Amino acid sequence: MVLPAEPLPAELIPAPLRPWAVDVAERMQCPFEFAAVAAMVIAAAVIGAGCGIKPKQKDDWLVVPNLWGGIVARPSMLKTPLLAEMMKPLARLELAAKGRPKNGIPAPRMEDVKQRYLDLEEPEALVRRRFKTNDSTIEKLGELMNENPRGVLLFRDELIGLLCSWDREDRSFYLEAWKRIPGVFV
Repeated sequence: MVLPAEPLPAELIPAPLRPWAVDVAERMQCPFEFAAVAAMVIAAAVIGAGCGIKPKQKDDWLVVPNLWGGIVARPSMLKTPLLAEMMKPLARLELAAKGRPKNGIPAPRMEDVKQRYLDLEEPEALVRRRFKTNDSTIEKLGELMNENPRGVLLFRDELIGLLCSWDREDRSFYLEAWKRIPGVFV
């Protein structure tokens, strides 16, 4: 006999994330736990390796915590639409990292553009800050991790796909790379 799990009290979710999780859960008509888990994993992905814990007071040992989360529920429980809604802030952060011009900024004068072009030096290789990736190969995930030292959220829509990939050689990659993958979502 399977006993139902107790509902997650909203008070246990960090205060800055709580209104967002409650709002999305109510709008999407999903259990609050789905949105709460998503909010915490997404926040962990944004923070990434930018935060660490020193467990010993008189030691320089540093642990970079990672948060892995998963939502397990029957089909048609609206997990995928809820997660798509929760991931929207990451998409906005990625767009902002590209440096897109904001609406309302006037176009520069042609003379200014020409002069700036003449003053240009050889640029360094541009690396776009990434906050998430979906179903990447381990080779591509390794590249993304090198380009994003704070880490990248790995989003997998189905748990079975992730676990099956671990039956191959991917398992050793994830065991060694877990410190650089600040969040995994399945």
